[in-house]
Amino acid sequence: MRLQLRAVLLAAVLASATGCGGSTTESDDPSADTAATSAASDAGSPFCVAVKANMDAGQVLATLAQSGGAPAEEFGNVADTVRRTNQEVVGAAPTDLRADFETLSGLADLQLEILEANGGDPASLGRSQEYTQRLQEPALIEIGQRLPGQLQQRCGINSGAPR
Repeated sequence: MRLQLRAVLLAAVLASATGCGGSTTESDDPSADTAATSAASDAGSPFCVAVKANMDAGQVLATLAQSGGAPAEEFGNVADTVRRTNQEVVGAAPTDLRADFETLSGLADLQLEILEANGGDPASLGRSQEYTQRLQEPALIEIGQRLPGQLQQRCGINSGAPR
């Protein structure tokens, strides 16, 4: 199984949870245009802003890990930023999505603990039985199938996971 470090991001956890990447495609469906317009108007909502900040923080963490790691203090500071932005997403999430983001935040916390304990080595995620088992939980897989479409619809954010 290919475990992506960017799964630290709440939105990108979805890509790992479903086991593959992908992207959304344009549609000839007129309702898609309405959804895109709605997403554009919601993109500045506290929830969408929090998701974007979380994705940005996760990208910094992924870059550090993929470049061979960083001093423990620097890695820890970036991990703390990811944790903080995870909580901001949970706090700003619409009521109907909050439980899903709480679940993903728990997975991200586990992921960060593993990375910090292993000097930011992304391969450590694949060696963690607890982490790989969590990725296979049916509830997490369902979240991974449900949330990418919600992020696209509500915020215009393509998480890289199939809808």
